[in-house]
Amino acid sequence: MQATMQEHTNALIGVMDELNEHFQKVLSLFEQERDALSRRDIDGMEGTSAIIGKALEDARVIEIRRQHVTGTLAQNLGMPARGTKWDQLTSRLDLDTARPLRKARNRLRATLFAVEHANRMNQAAFRGVQAATDSILSILHGGSSSYDRKGARQQGTTGANRFLSKQL
Repeated sequence: MQATMQEHTNALIGVMDELNEHFQKVLSLFEQERDALSRRDIDGMEGTSAIIGKALEDARVIEIRRQHVTGTLAQNLGMPARGTKWDQLTSRLDLDTARPLRKARNRLRATLFAVEHANRMNQAAFRGVQAATDSILSILHGGSSSYDRKGARQQGTTGANRFLSKQL
């Protein structure tokens, strides 16, 4: 027995809602990662990062299923399974069928926007912490001392990063 258009649409909405829920969990993981970053909890950051990586792999599997269900719906509307644009797809559906599909898509898009934003913020915070750490390490260990171990002035220094005074 062939599935009705409504059944195909409901299947697509179901997969999109599953993907949305999955990315809501990823968003929560990004918040945990940001919290671990702010606490400078290396183990927490690494653990959360590994979980995020696995969650993104799982999302890819759900996305492949979404593409398949979308292709099936497109074929049932007399369109190619691949390369059909969203607007073309929904324009072939009646308003009562297309409306819940559009709502599911808007929910998913909003969640994806929030996930992308959280990821960008975490990456920026991580780069900031990394730059600050590199700066501190450079100050503590970088450059060359103005005086060598015997107390003689070293040649070729610009006076910057003088860590050892002559009195030491």
